Amino acid sequence: MDNSLQPHNYSSYIAASYVKFYESAGARVVPVLYVVVVVLV
Repeated sequence: MDNSLQPHNYSSYIAASYVKFYESAGARVVPVLYVVVVVLV
């Protein structure tokens, strides 16, 4: 079976201090999920 079709369990982390820094400047911090697809021909 082609491993590229299997679901991946990726995660990322950003420290709360960075979030609070941007929020203190008035920014709204939201998580952005993205998917990278690589196709080898």
